Amino acid sequence: MWRWRTTAIALYERLGFIVTESWDSRDDLVCMEHAFGGEAKRNDGRTA
Repeated sequence: MWRWRTTAIALYERLGFIVTESWDSRDDLVCMEHAFGGEAKRNDGRTA
């Protein structure tokens, strides 16, 4: 998400996401991944 979306970034951080090295070349883009790593799982156990 874009760096200026500080409220959204803070929400994701509270949910366990961390800022990681960007895999996108656009300036001011913040890439995040879940701190636990691995694939995201939906409530029904399927991969998101």
